[in-house]
Amino acid sequence: MVEVLTGLYSGSQGRIPEPEKKITELEDAWIKQHGVQGGGSQLASKMANLSVIDTADTFFPTRPQFGTGGTPIVLWANYFKMNTTVKSLFKYDLRVTAKKLTKADEEALEKQSKGKARPNQPQEGQQSDNKEAKGKKLTKVIELALEKLKPALLATDYKQQLITKEKLPLPADRFLQIDLVEPGRNPETWFVRFDGPSSIDVSGLMGYLQTLEDTGNDAVFPKYPDEIDALGVVLGHTPRSNPNTAAVGRSRFFAVDPTRKDQAPNVPPLSLIEILRGYVQSVRPTTGRLLLNVNTTHGVFRKEFPLAQLFEKFKTDTLDKLPSATPQIKGRLENQLLTLNRFLSRSRIRCRIPGDKRGEFVTTERTMAGLAFNRDGRREDQPPQFRDQDFLFACPISARFYLRAPKDQSTQHPNLIPHYGKHIVVAQYYKLSKCPFSIVLASTPSNSVRVQHQRHPRPPADQCRHLDQADLHPGRILRSDPRSADKVEADGK
Repeated sequence: MVEVLTGLYSGSQGRIPEPEKKITELEDAWIKQHGVQGGGSQLASKMANLSVIDTADTFFPTRPQFGTGGTPIVLWANYFKMNTTVKSLFKYDLRVTAKKLTKADEEALEKQSKGKARPNQPQEGQQSDNKEAKGKKLTKVIELALEKLKPALLATDYKQQLITKEKLPLPADRFLQIDLVEPGRNPETWFVRFDGPSSIDVSGLMGYLQTLEDTGNDAVFPKYPDEIDALGVVLGHTPRSNPNTAAVGRSRFFAVDPTRKDQAPNVPPLSLIEILRGYVQSVRPTTGRLLLNVNTTHGVFRKEFPLAQLFEKFKTDTLDKLPSATPQIKGRLENQLLTLNRFLSRSRIRCRIPGDKRGEFVTTERTMAGLAFNRDGRREDQPPQFRDQDFLFACPISARFYLRAPKDQSTQHPNLIPHYGKHIVVAQYYKLSKCPFSIVLASTPSNSVRVQHQRHPRPPADQCRHLDQADLHPGRILRSDPRSADKVEADGK
């Protein structure tokens, strides 16, 4: 016990602060009014009327013996007092869709989806009416929308909620059109719908905490949930907006920059994952005040590393020799790559791909769908072609894709003109493009990977870097079983 106590923080200058006198007086006054002292108290009368049958005036009984006996002790908990001077706020609900959809439109689509099996499904290549932005794209679209509005004070979770001090100057239809243009991507148009605002009564919340009286609403619980939720969004906005902080879920935050990152010390240096310590916070209403509860938490994150290094562990250079490989070698390599594919699926990667201008190559971030399979693109009008039909995976010298000519003839690469309108080997495409990629110079190729990308869906792994959580907003936590990473490391050894 002595060893445990010596590790506790003893406060500034070695002194634990005493409880606030005003809060103690407020608690004592409330207990005097509602406690068991005096047989005619409100609590005593309510306790006498308790029933196992639910009624309209059901209430949560307080502790009848609170403050009547025992030895007073001082507890110092992980709470921070919150001060607020704002009287009220406004809350907007955000919705980001590819088409302008009112609430009535959404309800009609929802009813339609509950009818016969998959009615009015969009044809391949068409966009669904209710397509929504998600993940990093959702964050970017909301950021661009807020830049247009430039409100004086705002906080957002970059998903569904926006908290402001003043009403926003919105268009009459309450939509903002956002044109999203990113390197190496086709331009996209999104519409941000602002529903509301609803009023957030901060002064009402603070008044209730001073008296703990809510006349006529005793059976309503919890009290002021919208206000508590809005204040949580406000306090989470700063870390969520910081690119050096990974935000996971609604209230978990992890420092990811080298100067602040708090890593677990016993993770092997060659591991593909890392364990970080962060904090979880929540706003709590208490007697006479608001408190911010803060606890430590941990998360398992993927590391940043070049994909080529990972493939070297798996000896994927043997993929170019598959036609002469034995069935045993093929089977063992295929099983290893299946394990690797499960680990990498849904990861974020940074890759270099050809740009819009001749000879231009741009760096962009994409979500990795996994390794290139020999069944990819079977529904395309010009599906890719694979040399090794009896092997599940493909590499840049064994996969061909259909090369479409750019609409703008001035951007056509002279070396590629003879190949437009035909299938071309991935490695040959990059070589003819005169790109400074190692895949062209290497004597043995690495795997191709699949990304969720319209124009360059299969970049070579040499030009891809697996990103850690520092490059994501919000964070990329490892949601699959961490043991899968251990299996990847073991298979690659």
